[in-house]
Amino acid sequence: MSLLLRRRDADGSVHHYAIPFDSLALIAIVGIVVGFSLPLIFTFRNLVARQPDETALAIASGLAVGLTMFVIAKWSVIRTGMLVSFGPMRMTRSMRLLYAGGYVTMGCTAMLALLFVTST
Repeated sequence: MSLLLRRRDADGSVHHYAIPFDSLALIAIVGIVVGFSLPLIFTFRNLVARQPDETALAIASGLAVGLTMFVIAKWSVIRTGMLVSFGPMRMTRSMRLLYAGGYVTMGCTAMLALLFVTST
């Protein structure tokens, strides 16, 4: 089995690339990820049951850090005079990394917040 990727050159010609792909390896990787994440989820639930205030403070701090990273990256675009922009296209490489890091941090802590709410 293979994955087919379609690419277009600068002159407009289309090329198809076949990448060998083993679907059973994907199933094994998903199984390993689930096998390692379930004990972490149960450990987090136990932590919430024992120390809910400290856990909520840590989650709020993570969300604040992610939002700060995002705002700093967006501020670099706003300073150039573009008040409305979507995505990191007008940012430098370091600001793009900060932008993506902010989104990843907010996403991970949002998942922890949802797990916190469901386990209380």
